[in-house]
Amino acid sequence: KTPTLGTASAFITMALDSNLHEIHSESGYMQYIATRPRVQRRGSHGLFSAAPSVDLDTAMSQLESHEGNVWTIIYSLRREDASRLGYDHAEAWRSLLMRHTKDLAKAMKIPTDHFRWYAAFHDEGHHPHIHMMVWSDHPKEGFLSRDGIAAMRSKLTNSIFRDEMNALYQRKDVAYKELTETAQDTMRELIHRMARQLWDSPIIEENMGQLVQALETTSGKKQYSYLKKPLKTLVDNIVDELAKQPEVAQCYKAWNRIRDELNQCYNNIPREHLPLSQQKEFRKIKNDVIREAENIRLGLLTFEDEAMRDEPEPEDTAEEHLSYSVYEQAHRYRAAKDVLQDIYALDEEHTQAVGELEQLWDEGYTVAAHQLGKFFR
Repeated sequence: KTPTLGTASAFITMALDSNLHEIHSESGYMQYIATRPRVQRRGSHGLFSAAPSVDLDTAMSQLESHEGNVWTIIYSLRREDASRLGYDHAEAWRSLLMRHTKDLAKAMKIPTDHFRWYAAFHDEGHHPHIHMMVWSDHPKEGFLSRDGIAAMRSKLTNSIFRDEMNALYQRKDVAYKELTETAQDTMRELIHRMARQLWDSPIIEENMGQLVQALETTSGKKQYSYLKKPLKTLVDNIVDELAKQPEVAQCYKAWNRIRDELNQCYNNIPREHLPLSQQKEFRKIKNDVIREAENIRLGLLTFEDEAMRDEPEPEDTAEEHLSYSVYEQAHRYRAAKDVLQDIYALDEEHTQAVGELEQLWDEGYTVAAHQLGKFFR
């Protein structure tokens, strides 16, 4: 089987060299990486840099006279990836480091003109790698943080695995689209069933009902970022219940799998799989839920198939369901509200509308009380 990013074989590891404590000086370490067994030599040693050729004694002399910090770093690939991608010889690594000299210098907070580096390629069995030594001509310059390491890893990873990374990001985009569309379709189907009082998810039914009512008294933009915290909680509850629906769960699992593959390229720590409501990339699903709730509140049909208007009511609805459809309640509320706000409506129509709102209040549609209060002021 061809190794892929998904098998965790295609990523760069990066670490401080654990052998440094055994070497008594930086120049001794340089000689060690340049001449140790399995180093790929260019003449008498394997040291290389941006210069076409490197004299080992001269490089060691430069290092001995340096009074500042020296960073020693290992970049490692798995054997199958190094062979497949052409990074199983020193020249490929030299070209890579030369292309990214500015990026590496920036990550280490060293001006490019002051940035100095040497490296050697070791053709180890399972993990061919390079040892790299880095410093600045100015002794007080240079700092390597976690963010700097992540930036260096990212630049090299994207360069080495460019084609595979592009394909992986394309798969991620497709998975994102499939998940958002599936969540929207599932939400609409559930609302369709709510309108027919055929409940699949009591939790979505309850939270959607509360959200519809809350939107009646909510001013401003009906978008997640503008809602108050209690309403955001309702939306989050709905989204997390949506994520339990088989079709949505399958799409979210596929998206997470691709994100895990990408994460392995930049980080050795496994990423956390958050609830769908807490995944920032999927804010669109939250706004889709709010939009559907607002359509219910306004009495609008949002389903692509509006044939539900002509569907017969289930014969056992009244017997098996003592609750009321939030869709049906919202429709009744909106009709009664329109009558009470109509200055040309007859007194009899006002009386019927008040009775409807009182009935809705008895059913637990609490926002009806707000409208009744406004009418009797």
